[in-house]
Amino acid sequence: MKKLKVFTIPYLFISTSLLILIWWLIGIFSHQISIFQYSLPSWNSNLSYLSKSFTQNIYISGDFLYSPVAWDKYQDFVFKSHKIWGEFYSISYKKAIDKLVKAYISGADVKLLIEYQKYQQAPGKELYHLKPLFDAGLAKFDTGLDINYLHSKFLVLDKPKFVIQTANLTYSAFFKNREYFLLGEDKQIREGLNYIFNQDRLGRPLEEDKIPPQLLVCPLDCRTKLNNLINLAQKEIIIVWQYIDDPQLINLLSQKSKHLDQFKILLPAKNKDKLPEYYSLQPYTKYLDSPYIHAKAMLIDQRYLLLGSINWSTNSLDYNREVGIVVTDKIIIQSFLKIFNRDRHQAH
Repeated sequence: MKKLKVFTIPYLFISTSLLILIWWLIGIFSHQISIFQYSLPSWNSNLSYLSKSFTQNIYISGDFLYSPVAWDKYQDFVFKSHKIWGEFYSISYKKAIDKLVKAYISGADVKLLIEYQKYQQAPGKELYHLKPLFDAGLAKFDTGLDINYLHSKFLVLDKPKFVIQTANLTYSAFFKNREYFLLGEDKQIREGLNYIFNQDRLGRPLEEDKIPPQLLVCPLDCRTKLNNLINLAQKEIIIVWQYIDDPQLINLLSQKSKHLDQFKILLPAKNKDKLPEYYSLQPYTKYLDSPYIHAKAMLIDQRYLLLGSINWSTNSLDYNREVGIVVTDKIIIQSFLKIFNRDRHQAH
């Protein structure tokens, strides 16, 4: 028995020591794993990671529409939904307002967030158009948000549908302007837009880690993502925009243009005289007289198409609520290119 005791005590001591050592090593290893997880490349890292970030886990499908011929498909996609939540800078098209009210009467969950300052600056006819939405309790102004302007243009519809567009809900947007619409279906993107809408409606800040990487949200992350998207370009950049006057962005595009095979910009002729003196992209720019370009889109290497509400101004990028999306669907990209090539052929 004494020999057994002599053997047992050291054995227990060694066993306990080994267990403590194993526990300590596991703790260190777990900590290292945690550090590694939070050391993944950021948006400012290498291009291969950036390209994966725009496509990982999401293949966004849908229809690419353009105005002035988008209304019929748009109304079928949007106003038959049982849920219609959306953010808009301007809503004045009577048919759209009537359809929103009719959808609500039929049982749809309709909630709209609208820019406040615009209607205070011009409170006449356009504010009168909104009366049916406010009377029914469907609309709310963005007075609780810590931004300059609510300029986003998107809709959250029945799962998994959503719309991201360059257009306001106005008559001109559907029948006079050049606008782009993505009528999409994707669970993750829709959930991201649903989160943005809920937070904005409650006047709460957004958390960046809850935004899908394919979404650009100003002023949260859009300047950084936009810069990195431009830096992805290896051969070609195509731009269709209402106006470009942010000096940092113009400088980046000017530097990038020197290293590309193709660089094409299409702007509305109406805004040509409003370009800033430091606009250095004239050699690559053409101007379209009609239809008026209110669209905002950029195509990188015919692989990454960005569209949304984002104007390329300092105010939009750094102080407004704006929402854009990057898509890689080849059919959508070809639809965009078809319209772009036709418009550029008519431009001067």
